[in-house]
Amino acid sequence: MPGTRYIDRPVYVLTSSHTFSGGEDFCYTLQALGRAEVIGETTGGGAHPTRPFPISAAVHIAIPFARSINPVTGTNWQGTGVVPDVAVPEAEAYDVAYARALTHVLTMEDVLPPIADEARDALAALPVAGSSVTASGVTGSAVAGSGVTGSGVTGSPARPPG
Repeated sequence: MPGTRYIDRPVYVLTSSHTFSGGEDFCYTLQALGRAEVIGETTGGGAHPTRPFPISAAVHIAIPFARSINPVTGTNWQGTGVVPDVAVPEAEAYDVAYARALTHVLTMEDVLPPIADEARDALAALPVAGSSVTASGVTGSAVAGSGVTGSGVTGSPARPPG
């Protein structure tokens, strides 16, 4: 496929319990390939595509007609959902992913000082209540169990619009 490859930078995929079917396939595939880190909640667990079949004029049932099998894992997420690499509530997934991305920027050797300063400021402003934020990571309630650790500047609530 032509174009610039995006293989040397981290990819974060956010999930919730409402992520289902095609969204799960995207998450599961990138996770299985080791190409993305899934952050959020375990997804809904719908891997098998279905077709509606009428059983009366007013009632249709959905019957699976195929099975998704990942070539890397040999299985799928049917009934179990995609289990995130970093399990956090849906409302915290964005902030955790953003903190991990900013932390990645701060660990790069060739980052210009103004960019590093901006990343450091953005990291310090994340709504990680009662936790600590530094160039080496984040700890606290919003990222409990995330595997990101560090100590330093206390974060305060701030979220980009949108």
